[in-house]
Amino acid sequence: MFVPIGTPAEIVRKLNAGLNEFIRQRDIVERFKSLNIDSRQNTPGEFLTFVAAETEKWGKVVREAGIKIGG
Repeated sequence: MFVPIGTPAEIVRKLNAGLNEFIRQRDIVERFKSLNIDSRQNTPGEFLTFVAAETEKWGKVVREAGIKIGG
């Protein structure tokens, strides 16, 4: 889940806690599994690190393959 830049840390913390609680529910775990969706609990900092790593990894793929976006 993403939130706008500048969202207060307390709001981010509450949303993160709620989302982590949601994805632990047995019916959600089973539904995700049936859809082949991999989910994991994390902190906002861990998520930021993950997004940064994915952006770097896939950005490199796009640059090396010469993929042009939009146009």
